Amino acid sequence: MKSSSALLIAAVVVVVLLVVYMAVKDPEWAHPRYWVMNFVENPWQVYGRSDGTFDAAAQTALRRAGRRRNATAADHFLSATIITRNILGQEPRVRTPEAAQIRRDLFGRAGEHYLGALAALDTRPRGATAAPGEATAPRVIDAALDFAFAGLAAFDDDVPAEVLTVLFDTTPVVAAAAKRREEILGGRVATAKAVAESAGGARGAAVAEYVRLATEHTSDGQNTHDVGVLSSLRAVVDRLRDDQRVVALPDPEDVERWLRDEGSALSEGRPEKVELALAVVARTRKQERVSALDITDEEALLRVFARADDPRNAEKRAAMRRMLFDNLVDCWEHDNIVCVNGRTDRILATLVLLDWDRRNWDVRRFEDHKNEIFKLAGDTIRDVARAAAASGDPGERAAGASYLATSAQEMRAVGEVPEAAAARLAAAMRERVGRAVDEYVAALSPGAVPQWQVDSVRAEALAAVG
Repeated sequence: MKSSSALLIAAVVVVVLLVVYMAVKDPEWAHPRYWVMNFVENPWQVYGRSDGTFDAAAQTALRRAGRRRNATAADHFLSATIITRNILGQEPRVRTPEAAQIRRDLFGRAGEHYLGALAALDTRPRGATAAPGEATAPRVIDAALDFAFAGLAAFDDDVPAEVLTVLFDTTPVVAAAAKRREEILGGRVATAKAVAESAGGARGAAVAEYVRLATEHTSDGQNTHDVGVLSSLRAVVDRLRDDQRVVALPDPEDVERWLRDEGSALSEGRPEKVELALAVVARTRKQERVSALDITDEEALLRVFARADDPRNAEKRAAMRRMLFDNLVDCWEHDNIVCVNGRTDRILATLVLLDWDRRNWDVRRFEDHKNEIFKLAGDTIRDVARAAAASGDPGERAAGASYLATSAQEMRAVGEVPEAAAARLAAAMRERVGRAVDEYVAALSPGAVPQWQVDSVRAEALAAVG
């Protein structure tokens, strides 16, 4: 037998054995998804496939981000995000001393990754829409501070609080985040000042540029872990429990019966969607808990289902039930049911724009609140400037007009602005902006702007004055 024939036969035998092995063992590498996740997509794209738990996508993303040489801020940020959200952020299923120690070690690793991300940050002024995998400075800093101040809640059942503060010293993370925030603030102020100088000293141009730089819109597919969202949902849960004190909640069987009876109409004749919704309801029977909300997904489902029958929702009952059905179906991502945080968030979101109590409509991220505060600062500055520009005092009038001017031509019309008048107006603006921010925060659900963020957000808003 020629050697070429022998090699061909050997190759065929190998292929046959490989096919048989794949058919019998069904190894992970036999699926196209494995090759895509490991060699085509970047780690953030891989993470986007996760259902919110420490599933294969999260494990792969963490492994790939952690083994990169010269790790970037995005690599460290992704590793910290997965550890805090997909592992520590989940209710522990195994409660043993060994499991508790693993969680403590992971907390330490997350802290190291946050420090790595903060050290590698690019703090140059920007302000735009950020892609999911972009580790923008404000996003990393906010996440690091949330970890430092609230991350220990993951150990409520493992270690006494007084011991936790000794075991886990997060002050280095807080200090690094504060330093980076100062750099961001200084860069924004300097850039805004340069814009004003190029516009002949028009302070209005500086304010507009500062607000633009401070405003950021990031994409986060797992925003159910956001402190703003969680605080809003906590308030929703509290209101539902209070309103339904004397209401007999339905059983899970009632929800399943509704889906089977009305599923055809709800799904527009697509039975596969009904089965998806039923699978999510069945999953809630496990009564997994969202620690941050102190509620199980099953309780959330039953309360929202009952809420549609509230007489005050009579006109919206059908719409609420349809929205609940759609949100149950939406609990599926990448052929998997999302984690308990995602399920509970989607179920409670049924009330948005539909419930009789409009307070249950407001579920916003911390970033959304920051953007609103920065817009409020800009609006407040212009309001004060308009009042000053209408003053009978020439100096005050010129100072006010300078904050309304956005071009060199407009500044030439304003003329000289007395320094003393400009300083007095700036002080008045800071007082008004500070008061407006305090009133805005006070009107929110507790924790929507975390206490450890209030002073820094306030300082960022005040810096818009210049």
